[in-house]
Formats: sequence, C-alpha cells, structure tokens
Amino acid sequence: MNRLVIDASVAVKWYTLEENRDKAQKIMQAYIDGELALMAPTLLAYEVINALRYNPSLTPEDQEKAAAALFLMGIELKPPTQELMMKATQLANRYNTTIYDAVYLALAIQQDTTLVTADKGLAEKAQETGKITDLTSLTTQ
Repeated sequence: MNRLVIDASVAVKWYTLEENRDKAQKIMQAYIDGELALMAPTLLAYEVINALRYNPSLTPEDQEKAAAALFLMGIELKPPTQELMMKATQLANRYNTTIYDAVYLALAIQQDTTLVTADKGLAEKAQETGKITDLTSLTTQ
C-alpha cells in the first residue's frame, strides 16, 4: 500500500472551499477506500483545527464537526521524538522555513515516503530531497 505524509495545508481543504480542494479530497478518498495510508505529525491536528477556527465561513459547530471527523478518520499521527525534531531543525535551517513545516518533511524522510503539501514555496525549496510534492502536481487514481 502506498503511504503519504500530508500536512495541514492539504487536510484543511477537506473542510473548506479552497483552491485544489478536489485534489485534496482525492487523497482523502483513496485513504478511505484503503488504497493509501496517511500519516502526519501530531501537529497536524492543532494546525488544522486552528486554521478552521479562523475561517470566517465556518461556525463553531462546523469547526467541532471537522475536529471530530479528522480524528475519526484514523490518520496515523506520529508524536515528536528527539530524532524527528533534530531532523526538522536541520531541514528548517537548510530551507529557511519554520519547524512547523519542516517536521512534516522530516517525518516523510524518516518514513521513506513523500510529503504532500499545498505550500508550493516549501515544495520548491525542498524539492532536492525527493521527498516532497506539491498537491497540484500529485496524480491520484
């Protein structure tokens, strides 16, 4: 089974009407259909719910439903470890990005898989790793 690391920029699109929502939802559907395994650092939950909290089109009830749905999906959420955070720090410094963004990439490298992000800037900066792809360039069946 194929595995991917997703970041919050992808997962947020599952609950909002944003550009490339259709591509994000194809990833979610492939996961639901058992064709794909998804993982992320535990940070994903905080970032997604925070982004939804500040989305003016969502009510508090919508936010709560989305929070519940995110956990009901059962995405494998990986806690921070010393090794993961050391790698994230190296990547953040190398690519001049936040630890928040780098930890997703560090997890993809650690798990020998690919990070899918809607953050084109991050995808371009770190493309040399071979472990990151922009959501718009991802092809899912």
